[in-house]
Amino acid sequence: MRELVKGKLFQGCLAEVKDAGADLHWKEHGISAIISVLYEERPRCSTQLSMLYLPVREDILTPHALFETACSFHRAFPVMFIHCVAGANRSRVFSAALLVGVHGMTIEEALKIADPPPGKVFDSFKDWAVKKV
Repeated sequence: MRELVKGKLFQGCLAEVKDAGADLHWKEHGISAIISVLYEERPRCSTQLSMLYLPVREDILTPHALFETACSFHRAFPVMFIHCVAGANRSRVFSAALLVGVHGMTIEEALKIADPPPGKVFDSFKDWAVKKV
């Protein structure tokens, strides 16, 4: 689990959500919500947490409304965890969106922290973020 914004935004992978000890992990960090950026499966998670499921595929452009939805959810739940399957692509792109849309970072600052790889989801983020700033 990576802490992108101190005490506010954490990013990682699906295995961390499925971990049997995850409830204690969330409580320890004050996490009250999870965004799952998956297409493959819908994870089961603690009933103590609020959850947003975003069905995002890696091979097609992502609708801008999904970035807006993620930002709205993060505003409602300021301490949260965001993940995809491996924590290497979609969740990093959506983390960058949260950094720009909620935490007021520039696109360059967000990309440096979130470190998303290139691809269709990233292309969609860049198009959305340019229109945000």
